[in-house]
Amino acid sequence: LVDDPRMDPTYQVCQDLALPLFLHPDVPLWYDVINDYNMVSNVGLVMDNSLALLRLFKSGVFDRFPKLQLIMPHAGGVLPYLDGRLSYTPNAFRRFTPENQKPLADYMRNPNIWYDLCNPSVPVLKMAREYLGTDRLMFGADYPFVDQDVLLDKLQKIGCSAAELDGIFRGNAERLFGPLL
Repeated sequence: LVDDPRMDPTYQVCQDLALPLFLHPDVPLWYDVINDYNMVSNVGLVMDNSLALLRLFKSGVFDRFPKLQLIMPHAGGVLPYLDGRLSYTPNAFRRFTPENQKPLADYMRNPNIWYDLCNPSVPVLKMAREYLGTDRLMFGADYPFVDQDVLLDKLQKIGCSAAELDGIFRGNAERLFGPLL
């Protein structure tokens, strides 16, 4: 699991060397349950990836490694859409929630978490722009999952300025990977 303490040395080295981690899903552990109807590639991978990022938030990995750089694919997965469920705790459940728990948006807007925009949906890309801002969004097509020309067309329709698009297509990656280039 990504929040296993045995991962801490890896996170430490990546933080020390300013090497960004790319959090990309693999075959989900629950593959047998969602193998039908192409649900593994359509939903399972993104759900697993979202749960992995949520585990990193909840376990305090980013608190222990405050300079750790991470790239989350697929416009943040399902987490932006679950913000209300994850940030709001009904009174009956507050005794089970740590007092210092931050709202999900605070974690998602961590300046060290970057997002690729591999999601061929104009409304989803618009939400990513609004929810996350554009300063940490990067073009990523996850080819062959999404044809690059399709994603380029979708990105032209989300209302970004020329400067924001330049950041998404080039500038943000240069800021992230600059020391490595």
